[in-house]
Amino acid sequence: MNTNLFIQHITKKIPFLFLIIFLGSLQSCAQPPETFLTYADRMVKEKKYKSAIELLDSLDPLNQNPDFVIKKTEIYSKYYVSSIMHQMFAMEDLKPNQKIEDLRRIEGNFKMKTFPANEILDSLILKYPKRYDLHNALTEYYYIIFKEYPEGWIIKKDELLKRLEHNGNIAIKNKMASATTYYVIGFLKSMNDEYNEAISMFTKAIEHDPYHAAAYYNLALSNMYIDSFQKALPYSQLAIENHEDSFGKSESCRLAGYICEELSDGSMAYNYFLQAWNLNKNNLDNIHALTDIAFRLQKPDAKRFADIYFETDPTNEEVYGGLVEIYAQSGKGNDVLTLFESKIETYKNDPKVLANIYYFSAGLIYKDDKKKAINYLEMAMTEFLKFLPSKHAIILTIEDKIEEFKR
Repeated sequence: MNTNLFIQHITKKIPFLFLIIFLGSLQSCAQPPETFLTYADRMVKEKKYKSAIELLDSLDPLNQNPDFVIKKTEIYSKYYVSSIMHQMFAMEDLKPNQKIEDLRRIEGNFKMKTFPANEILDSLILKYPKRYDLHNALTEYYYIIFKEYPEGWIIKKDELLKRLEHNGNIAIKNKMASATTYYVIGFLKSMNDEYNEAISMFTKAIEHDPYHAAAYYNLALSNMYIDSFQKALPYSQLAIENHEDSFGKSESCRLAGYICEELSDGSMAYNYFLQAWNLNKNNLDNIHALTDIAFRLQKPDAKRFADIYFETDPTNEEVYGGLVEIYAQSGKGNDVLTLFESKIETYKNDPKVLANIYYFSAGLIYKDDKKKAINYLEMAMTEFLKFLPSKHAIILTIEDKIEEFKR
């Protein structure tokens, strides 16, 4: 029975409204896949993530169409509300003012759908060996996995990196690589200290996406590692410009500061470190770099930054070590002892801070006043024992130091 006769036959048995829907579906099924992908992209733009997946699933329920599977992988990987090992996903349609990050923080009974993208893409690669865009999709998927599970996933870290490299190189060789895939291969090259090759990959990533902030950052970093500081600086500036989030901008500003230091431009380095700190004041690397250069340039705010450095995380031994190093390098080793001792009264009821103050103060004065150093070590041990077991390494170290100073 041909289509026209079939339609004439069913009009006698179904309502007119259903016939219109049926005719519309027949007409839509004749449309090329690109049309439906455009619909899906429009839905994603409107934050209708669940609807986009439902549309693609209705057209390809068994995940046999490479174009639809690639699009499903992208949507599932980037716009899930909840995920179990990136093999099962919960999807929702969002309101215009909703953010996906906010929904991910909410615990809820979301309906999960299984979509093991790696297995599905692998099966399609066997079926369509010349669809090199499948390798590209797999690279992008594995890169998201690597960011989410940097120490290992369902497969171990080393195997994950091998798969990233294998699929990424195939996509690149056959000119089907996206900016992300070029970036991934560049990142892997830089991990192996192959900086010239990494630079080539990051450059390609930027050619595909001129706003790829991470590629600019790593291009700057790779040039820095090969002592090409003049080339590195403008890339770090482009990283600052293209990062949209304060964290990325802060990291890029600090990198620009390090590069300026290598170029012997302390004033510019100071400005970049100050920008980095203003963008992310809880980052110890930022306040360390800012305090360090402020002392070296003899800035009026140097001691204020040192105090801020201490207050950023006064329970962290790295803060004490960092301050000792900065003051020593600036020839003001005695001043850091004054800083530490000035905090004793403030933190007299906080053993975790007080223990570190006494311990590091002892290390600063033992050459000049062993008796006072021993006293500080004993007080440090008293405070440490309030929250650490008696056989903890730091307790044993203090006991050894006390015996050493008594000799």
